[in-house]
Amino acid sequence: MARLGTCGAVILAAFGLAACQSSGGVSGPMTESEQCWWVHTCFDVAKTADQRAATIVLDYKGSYEPFAVQVRTSVSGMDGTWLENETFFLQEPRQIPILNVKAGTTGSWDWRWSFSHHPGVEPAVHDDSVLYRLPYRDGETYEVIQGYGGNTSHAGDNFYSIDWDMPVGTAVLAARDGIVVSARGESNRKGRGWDNHVIIRHGDGTYAWYLHLQQDGVTVQPGQSVTAGSLIGYSGDTGFSSRAHLHFQVSALSADPDKFYASFPTRFWTADGEVAQLRKGGSYKGVSLPGG
Repeated sequence: MARLGTCGAVILAAFGLAACQSSGGVSGPMTESEQCWWVHTCFDVAKTADQRAATIVLDYKGSYEPFAVQVRTSVSGMDGTWLENETFFLQEPRQIPILNVKAGTTGSWDWRWSFSHHPGVEPAVHDDSVLYRLPYRDGETYEVIQGYGGNTSHAGDNFYSIDWDMPVGTAVLAARDGIVVSARGESNRKGRGWDNHVIIRHGDGTYAWYLHLQQDGVTVQPGQSVTAGSLIGYSGDTGFSSRAHLHFQVSALSADPDKFYASFPTRFWTADGEVAQLRKGGSYKGVSLPGG
């Protein structure tokens, strides 16, 4: 029996999006759309309403820090060209054809694609001796609503992530010294890829992600050096978020060939001293790092 349908999956960094469609129609005019994640990693997608023909082009807009962009496709029962499993290290603007396929008039067919991106060009090892400060002002207390391995979204590459329940407009501070490598603050939209964010590279080559920031709530720019406790923005509810909160993780490209990148556990300094792992449901008061 002919299969007149397809399931397309798009996975960005740590966040997954899947959509399945089916149709018994025939190919018609191509409709075009641009799908962007964090301004620089964009895909120009054109497809017919019945999904029997499609083209995808990676349209990299350029970035301060090189980003690794991994693209995977799976195609069967279709004619054309596609890249099955490729990783590109991109910094300057560049367009790369990813997929251009068309189904025949008979027989089963299927096409799928996914991608992930992460700053950097090589793996890094986290310095476990580093003590992080809580990313908010001294004396303020916020509850952790999702911790390591949280079943809402903290799995796989993002296992070691933390979400704080934080009202929109709360000052967000750098948890560790570093250099800002990516920042976005103009978005007022919900949904994957629309997060306002700040990403900071640390001295050991790892990167801290601060996500879901407020529109016009980013106070730093790429290339800027920051120290632990520096104001970098204000919390919000943009992007892939079900409520106002701050998402934080530290990660780097992985040396494991079966993984694209990996997150790392982080030790925090709180008003009650050092905490090896912040727990869901726990509330923690901010305080400056010892000697800071």
